[in-house]
Amino acid sequence: MLASRTAVPLPPEIDLPAKVDIFYARNPSHGCGLTPSAAHPALLELVAAENGAAWHYDHTTRHLQFFLNQTLHFQPQVEAELRQKLHNWLALVHPQDRSLLAQQYHAFLAGRHLHFQAECRLMRGGRQYEWTRLRASLERDAQGRPRHLYGALAPAVELPSPDLSALLSSPSALQTHLEHLLRTLPTQQESRRFVLIRLAGLTDLRALHGDALGGAVFADFARCLALRLEAFRHPDLDTRLFLVRENRLGLVLPLEFPVPQLLELCDQEMAALMGECHLGLPVQPVLGATRLDSRHRDAEGVIREAKLAVQGLPEGAERYREFSPGLLSRRHAQLRLKHELKRALTEGEFELFLQPVVRLKDRHIVGAEALIRWRHPVRGLVPPGEFIPACEETDLIQPIGRWVVTEAARLLHTSAARLPAGFFLSINVSGRQLLDEALLPVLAEVAALLPESVALRLELTETALFPNMEKARQFFDTIHQLGYELAMDDFGSGYASINMLEALPFDSLKIDQRLVQNLDQSRKSALLVAAMVHLGQDLGLRVVVEGIETEYQHAQACAMGAELGQGYLFGRPVEAGVFFKGLPATAEPPPAPHPPEPRTTALQTL
Repeated sequence: MLASRTAVPLPPEIDLPAKVDIFYARNPSHGCGLTPSAAHPALLELVAAENGAAWHYDHTTRHLQFFLNQTLHFQPQVEAELRQKLHNWLALVHPQDRSLLAQQYHAFLAGRHLHFQAECRLMRGGRQYEWTRLRASLERDAQGRPRHLYGALAPAVELPSPDLSALLSSPSALQTHLEHLLRTLPTQQESRRFVLIRLAGLTDLRALHGDALGGAVFADFARCLALRLEAFRHPDLDTRLFLVRENRLGLVLPLEFPVPQLLELCDQEMAALMGECHLGLPVQPVLGATRLDSRHRDAEGVIREAKLAVQGLPEGAERYREFSPGLLSRRHAQLRLKHELKRALTEGEFELFLQPVVRLKDRHIVGAEALIRWRHPVRGLVPPGEFIPACEETDLIQPIGRWVVTEAARLLHTSAARLPAGFFLSINVSGRQLLDEALLPVLAEVAALLPESVALRLELTETALFPNMEKARQFFDTIHQLGYELAMDDFGSGYASINMLEALPFDSLKIDQRLVQNLDQSRKSALLVAAMVHLGQDLGLRVVVEGIETEYQHAQACAMGAELGQGYLFGRPVEAGVFFKGLPATAEPPPAPHPPEPRTTALQTL
């Protein structure tokens, strides 16, 4: 089992027991006359196996029975202290581990995991924290609700890193194997395919949790997959798993072997591993393959083609790709683009276009969103959709993101005299930028130089925050201390937006434009947008309705009580100089959030 040593905070509460009884597994006559076997036949076995303690918790009565594996029971005063601590047992868990434990526990109760298994630091003897392993199983009532929870705890045993040499063949062995297959191609009875396995998301996991944990995840995945593949091996099918490089695995399969079946095996092993770790970051296997034939001159050519097939695969539905000649030309184009982007950053070819944010009731401009553009010396103005994905796939997104911060601050500083008090400029922050250690010093330096009459607002999407919740919390705390506002962008586009609003202290939210653009076509979209506007107002957040392109959409947003809007109806993104020159001299600041007026609901009219 792989044990995570890094807590990922999350705030759900755990119901604490109303009544606590303590028993001694080797002295069943002690205490209230109830033996462990009376509570559950397997409880004694659990206690003995764990060499620690076990419990039974009744979710209906909130009655906790705690069983200790020791012959002599505590003195009455010591037992009373223990009983008191068990009434609030979550306080015994290290503060950095409580939220992660709560997250795992609630996922278990909700049925997302069949078994509960976790490790946390637990206060022992009132002196120090010790790593402790927790295990539990659950019985439900006829309606599927949690009823009886049976569990055990014991000191966590640090297991050595698994020795993969007996299960994985080395990169040199892969080289030899492929060279042999290429030499004997004319005599082979069947064609073969080389498959490369990469763990997408492992790089971010290493950045967030450290190289040691990232390496352990890869090693555990490789070990489990190698053991599963052993079941398929027979004289005509070699399923040896090769280590290609630090984060990649490879194997050679007959052309007839169904690669989707291999991907399913990989998914099963990774799902089991992530279910034990609860790291909060998605790590998905992605597969690239190439068919061995006469065009290959050496093993390096085979491996290179499989790498091209697996590079750039999205962490979504398409997670297997076969090599084709078009991938080679596409890769060359990507390398040229990467080189040009580095030059563009050095030569100052990027610039910010600004799109106005208006007060809906009178269309006064109160802020703007800064959107990056690339003025290529040959191709002219390049839209972000043609180069931002390439930046996201490399580390270029981080220096470019820092440039956006400094350029936005420069625009605000040089134009502050003509801007209305309270004017804000919004910039987007990606998930990779949250992992950029150099970003916060830049933000701190910029914050010290900004005039008090204007503000720089950071917009973050749910997808940027959700995988990196721990970093997001730290980022929010620091950013607020520096005086920045934080907005949730594309609110309503993901499945965890509400959770994000509850978990993180946003100052404003921007409703996803895809919902807004359907206002005049879908009653459901109109109801959803109205509910989002009211939710934001009830939470004291400033709400921006994005994507307003028609007068009807503007009227609908006003009728819903929205205060701010953005979209082509009010202005397209333009060069910063053009934007500032077009500002009216009498522009006014945005309104401060205020408690919403009482609304009459359909239920109240009945």
